[in-house]
Amino acid sequence: MQRILKRLYPIGTKVRFRPTGLRKAEDGEVKGYLFCDHTGRPALVVAYQGAGAWAKQVFHDRITPDRLV
Repeated sequence: MQRILKRLYPIGTKVRFRPTGLRKAEDGEVKGYLFCDHTGRPALVVAYQGAGAWAKQVFHDRITPDRLV
């Protein structure tokens, strides 16, 4: 999975991510930059807009190609 992600979305690519796999209107939209953390896992640093609040978050295990837009 990590190799697939790195091939489809090189490190530093700006992407949109749906945390729950639902449509944007239902769960907010995440925009961020793909990178690798110290363990080599793909990760995403984002500003998350949902329920009217902004927060910086890092996503790891839930990043899959089908959830990236």
